[in-house]
Amino acid sequence: MNGNSVHVLRLSQWVDNWDNFDFDEEAKRRKPEPYFYLFSMEATRLRQYSDVYRRDRSPKMLKVSSGHVKKVEQHE
Repeated sequence: MNGNSVHVLRLSQWVDNWDNFDFDEEAKRRKPEPYFYLFSMEATRLRQYSDVYRRDRSPKMLKVSSGHVKKVEQHE
């Protein structure tokens, strides 16, 4: 396995008697997916994928929604 691979398990979550249930999206009862996926990875790798960062608590820096850091003028 190379450094970019993740082992994933595909698990069935479907119960046969669910086939008898009336799934109505208008009543917010949509049919669930028959499978879900389970995986595990190191927290450092997950942070890289999810753009989680350590906060800079300095009052001179501000992280804007685009992900860029911008300098803020302080008025005294």
